[in-house]
Amino acid sequence: MQGNSNLINHFAHTKGTDQSEWEPLHKHLRGVAERAQQFAHKFEAGDWGKTLGLWHDLGKYSLEFQDYLAKSNNADVHKSETIGRVDHSTAGAVHAEKVFATKPHIGKALAFCIAGHHAGLANAISVGPPSPLLERLSKAISDFSSAPADLLPAPNLAFRPSLNQTFIDHWTKVHRGEDTSWNTKVASFSWAFFVRMLFSTLVDADFLATESFMSPDETKQRPSYKPTSATLLKCLDEEIQRLSIGRSGPIHSIRQEILSACNLAATQTPGLFSLTVPTGGGKTIASLSFALHHMVANPNHHFDRVIFAIPFTSIIEQTAGVYKKIFRSLSEDVVLECHSNVEPTNETDLSRLASQNFDSPIVVTTNVQLFESLFSNRTSRCRKIHNLANSVIVLDEAQTLPIELLQPTLLAIRELVKHYGCTVVLCTATQPSLSYRDEFPIGLKRPQEIVPEAMDLYGRMRRVKVIYIGDVTIESLASDLSRQNRFLCIQNTRPNATETYKLLHASVGGEGLFLLSTFMCPKHRSQVFREIRRRLDSNETCRVVSTQLIEAGVDVDFPIVYRAIAGLDSIAQAAGRCNREGKLASGEVRVFRLPQPPPPGILRSTAETTQGLLEQYSDDLIAPEAIEAYFRMHYWRNKSLWDSRKIMEMHVDARKGHIEFADIAKAYQIIRDASLRVLVPYGKTGKRLLERVRHADPIARPLTRMEREEVDRYSISLFENLVLPAIGRDFEYAYDGQYILLLNPSLYDEHVGFDVKKIGYIDPGSLVV
Repeated sequence: MQGNSNLINHFAHTKGTDQSEWEPLHKHLRGVAERAQQFAHKFEAGDWGKTLGLWHDLGKYSLEFQDYLAKSNNADVHKSETIGRVDHSTAGAVHAEKVFATKPHIGKALAFCIAGHHAGLANAISVGPPSPLLERLSKAISDFSSAPADLLPAPNLAFRPSLNQTFIDHWTKVHRGEDTSWNTKVASFSWAFFVRMLFSTLVDADFLATESFMSPDETKQRPSYKPTSATLLKCLDEEIQRLSIGRSGPIHSIRQEILSACNLAATQTPGLFSLTVPTGGGKTIASLSFALHHMVANPNHHFDRVIFAIPFTSIIEQTAGVYKKIFRSLSEDVVLECHSNVEPTNETDLSRLASQNFDSPIVVTTNVQLFESLFSNRTSRCRKIHNLANSVIVLDEAQTLPIELLQPTLLAIRELVKHYGCTVVLCTATQPSLSYRDEFPIGLKRPQEIVPEAMDLYGRMRRVKVIYIGDVTIESLASDLSRQNRFLCIQNTRPNATETYKLLHASVGGEGLFLLSTFMCPKHRSQVFREIRRRLDSNETCRVVSTQLIEAGVDVDFPIVYRAIAGLDSIAQAAGRCNREGKLASGEVRVFRLPQPPPPGILRSTAETTQGLLEQYSDDLIAPEAIEAYFRMHYWRNKSLWDSRKIMEMHVDARKGHIEFADIAKAYQIIRDASLRVLVPYGKTGKRLLERVRHADPIARPLTRMEREEVDRYSISLFENLVLPAIGRDFEYAYDGQYILLLNPSLYDEHVGFDVKKIGYIDPGSLVV
């Protein structure tokens, strides 16, 4: 197709009715192309990104789209008729497939990205929203022949050598008849991963270019200062020296040895590493030190950032707080906290613009955010993943990855290391559960262990004794706990934790008694943690009942810990909160079992595995040999569970472009229950923020980036079945449906957080003004 029309007559975006203030289409396309090329260059696909940028909005050259823009900005037309949207995404996808008809690998990769740059990556064939790609490619499209001729020719695109070799190797085996199905799926997985990476460069480039025109004030708020890794390392070394002043003792000495081992291993070639350190070994600082030393030691690798992925949202603020303190002399934007595991209720242009793209030197996020983004098909989630390339990624408590998602997850880690310039560090406190072995063929091969086995960390850091006390009731448990002044009790479920807390409150009162759960917003939990640490440091009464959110990485130190029976890795994590600093000769962890079993699923199956090991390892339930036996029984031998959601089967055949992106995203959910993010009125700031969001307007009074980040700290995740029936009574949609507000203050308690049993109840006192 050719065209030579006046470029200024075609527009990409509008503001107001004065066309002189509208954005010329050619300017938008060039701007997106430049950004996408820069992003994709990190994984040797710069020309791919440029092509996507130039072709993604070819459909806007149609008369229908330009007429739509004119009408949508005409007030008189608004009054007289309904304006239907015009599909402008399909045209570029059709063009890509046409010009690369002899290279379908390339044509389909571009077509998936262009067709989905607003609606998301579609399935190839299977029916479901968004419309399947092959259906989109066969539909009639508006004529875009007025597009400039120099935009349309097919460039010379090729896969990077290592990725292309993967395809050749696997499909050669297919032609030879060697393990046909599996080799097709592995190669298709790599191809789909590449498509998602390309898609990420396009949507991020498109969002940033659109934002610079539509919301220039937002663009100005984005971080611009990017300190070098050497500058970051200097700040860290100064903080480590400061923290070491006046400290001594065996635990401190071991932490220094671990730190030295990390710094020594950091000089190795980028790749896959494992850091196996018992809880209390200082992994938070040591892993950061490894990452920054690694970046400095490999200057030609051009590492961009360090990403920490943590199992629980509860400790993101703690970890990010530690890092922010370290880099406090630099910009406040050096460390990005990415809390939310839940997408906006309704995805809009504004919510997509607001989503984080991981463009910070230090990112602290969750496993959910990281891995669900890698398998997502939605623009807001995929936007960030191109910034994973050339990163040091630290997976904290890597053994917590869901067993039913292990196979695709481990393949994704392999892709990041092999094709996208990442160094990945598998941080665990127990036996490395994800490494390859004969009985675990899907494991990751040859990770470099950072800490030598000769250091015998488990033996030297053994600070607790684990005792199984058998069956108890919540009442008898609460009675036992009431006789102690300083303890941590970890329950498997929120209802059990809440009931234990309320029984204790009735018997010993509320002084020094705390409950921790995910029904408390992050800001609330952070303040409770602060008071818990203060009481522990001053040797005051401190009784804490919690769900398992406290287990991974939370820096607390109790003389005694009670733990409901669970997987041995969880029990080992709980033990890390007991006698953490080695101030006692030995702490004590008491494992108990309630009459009702844990909920069906992973909690129950891991608890049952532990139950089967109690007799054999009663002397030391968290010894390395006990943990190895646990992983062998629960993970390594359960082949049927490694991909129980059949995600690999959805990678049908990349040679034909048959990847079911939407189905993969739906299947790969670490948190499967449908959840909604709810802003709660916790404290004065929470109440003020709720009113601000309630009366904000996305156009007239939009929220700032800082306000949106603050909303995350005052929000909780609730299941849909709790929220939706109470919309209009206890809850309310706000900000064009992007947020849900908890309007009934009676449902949020300053001690227990959200109280599900009070839905529908209104405290008369809350009605008094």
